[in-house]
Amino acid sequence: DGALVGVLRFALMKEGMTVAGTLYGCPVASILEKCGDLLPIPDPCFGLPGLPRQPLPSDPFRYLARFAAKDAEVFFGRNREIRQLYDRLTASNAPPLTLLYGQSGVGKSSFLDAGVVPRLQWSYQPLYLRRDQSRSLLDTLQQALDSGDNLSARWQATEKRAAESGGGLRLDGGGKPLVVFLDQIEECYTLPCAAAPDEVSEFIAAIKGLPGRLVLSFRKEWFPEIQKQVEEAGINYAKVFLEALDGDAILEVVNGLTGTQRLREFYNLTIGADLPETIAHDLHNDRDSPVAPTLQVLLTKMWRNAVAANSHAPTMSANLYHQLREDGLALGDFLDQQLEELAKAGSPSVESGLALDVLTYHTTALATVQRRSQGELLTTYAHCREQMPALLQALERLYLLSDSSEDSGEKATRLAHDTLAPLVRRLYDRSDKIGQRARRIIESRTADWDHSDENALDSASLAVVERGVAGMRALKPAEQALLEASRRKHAKEDR
Repeated sequence: DGALVGVLRFALMKEGMTVAGTLYGCPVASILEKCGDLLPIPDPCFGLPGLPRQPLPSDPFRYLARFAAKDAEVFFGRNREIRQLYDRLTASNAPPLTLLYGQSGVGKSSFLDAGVVPRLQWSYQPLYLRRDQSRSLLDTLQQALDSGDNLSARWQATEKRAAESGGGLRLDGGGKPLVVFLDQIEECYTLPCAAAPDEVSEFIAAIKGLPGRLVLSFRKEWFPEIQKQVEEAGINYAKVFLEALDGDAILEVVNGLTGTQRLREFYNLTIGADLPETIAHDLHNDRDSPVAPTLQVLLTKMWRNAVAANSHAPTMSANLYHQLREDGLALGDFLDQQLEELAKAGSPSVESGLALDVLTYHTTALATVQRRSQGELLTTYAHCREQMPALLQALERLYLLSDSSEDSGEKATRLAHDTLAPLVRRLYDRSDKIGQRARRIIESRTADWDHSDENALDSASLAVVERGVAGMRALKPAEQALLEASRRKHAKEDR
């Protein structure tokens, strides 16, 4: 957009030699017009390598789904932090380990995958990984690397293979160093791997002396524990705290799709004059709301409303914002609204409590996210397995669940965003749906039941449980025994 990025030379030749010429300072638009398909897209993080040229997504906002490397051009709000972490990782004296931490919902995964990884790929070989709940941290990392006797050997073999294949060569002919990002480390504590009881200490010991750069990303409450183990292992490290989006960052996100000529031409979006400042003021002052996910929910709703009104020239106005704000912007409102949409679509799972039970099954007792495989879901909800595929599909469509399947494994799902976990748990604890009422009764009474028919459920409790079993997980053997004893008890009384 008018920034000077280089010069073009016009040369006069004679017998193969340059005898005269002119140098022209050229705005980037002139260069892109002639050879844009051959060049990276100029990066808004001024001075960093350009972004890979790839198709723009038709839908630039996606509710609570994270941004990946393919979405780099429509990921906004972190230019300052991207530049800072890029400089840290590429400095010649940078420590081998970086601890990146922040609050739940601050956007760590999107920041790494869509923000930092695409900028590194020109001179480095970045590898973004998420902790696999079925494997330990060490196994997750080793599975992503080439074979070798130990982690360092695997690391070096991966770099060597990439260089030999040509994909790991820089323009100067050198090899591209490997930089690994390992995300969601906190799951070692919230969802420990049974096969690796000392998962973190085993991993920290293995990464000592790595021949490259490693970034570990996790929620801030686990920083003291991880820092302690790193320091006890004697590993040199840097720490980066990812702050919540501030007012300037919110402005960057709201204005993002109008920031470059390429984006303006593709999306043709008009943004009301006072809208960015209004949104930034409201969200920045709402300390109770996680800014990044709330902003994404808001912008997704505004974009879809604007496209529905005019698909060729959508407009996001202050009036539209105020209308949506009245309908509720907080993620608790979003959860309620999406469940209401499911009910409007004719699903009985909302009124029965089954939908909420399934969402809660994707959380832990610590109110964190729990990945669930299709096998686990069909076993846990065996009594309603025929309706489970359609329900899971509907919850994904409503951005409450997301596909978490591994490349080589069976289908699995997780909550669409970490910040939904405490909201789902709170909604479940307060729910008076028949499924939740039945589950509370059967769980509490089974715990102190003496297995006698006379001390089984009273008639009112039995009626709730029998009506509510369709809205909760399948009964466990002891719970089924209590239900059957209760039925025998009241059958005798009726006679």
